[in-house]
Amino acid sequence: MTTTARRAIVTVEPRGAKTAGARQYQVRFTLELEHERDKVAAMVLANEAIAPLAAQPGAECAFGELAVKTKTTSIEARVAVAESPSDEVMQALRVVLSTAGYTVSVTELRECDQCLASVMVPWNQAAPSAGWHSTTICGKHNYRSCGGCGSVYVMSSSNASGPAPSLHCEVCDTVLVEWGGTKVWSAELVSRR
Repeated sequence: MTTTARRAIVTVEPRGAKTAGARQYQVRFTLELEHERDKVAAMVLANEAIAPLAAQPGAECAFGELAVKTKTTSIEARVAVAESPSDEVMQALRVVLSTAGYTVSVTELRECDQCLASVMVPWNQAAPSAGWHSTTICGKHNYRSCGGCGSVYVMSSSNASGPAPSLHCEVCDTVLVEWGGTKVWSAELVSRR
């Protein structure tokens, strides 16, 4: 196999229904091929890269070729594991692929705990995605964190006929919404910090 930079695209996705119990996760990666003759070496590399995940109890693996018409353009490997993979396992997968000359990108699918919204983010990104309140709640749900103490509120509003009063944090008295807006806001404290 040649060592010029090719792409390895790795995704981590939860599987099954969102419930209070544990969920399986699927780790899938695709290795681009430059030539048809690279297929065997790519399959060997895929087996090596997926080995730490495949060694976990209950893991289920699958390998395949992705083709456009009659030409194989990439190899895909998938493994289902009983829980979200650890940073160490994902780093080992990244090292195997990058050592073989692949440019590796790792992303994960995050789902909102309160609706069906989802977003792809870089693996283990600590910050919420743009437009999301937290890593597990999308922006559709009107949550707001207090700038003073970090307490979390769920916000609701109605139209105001005149200037609306300010709304203050009930924990630290920081202003959540300034006086004079066109909406009357109410806030329900979700978590106190």
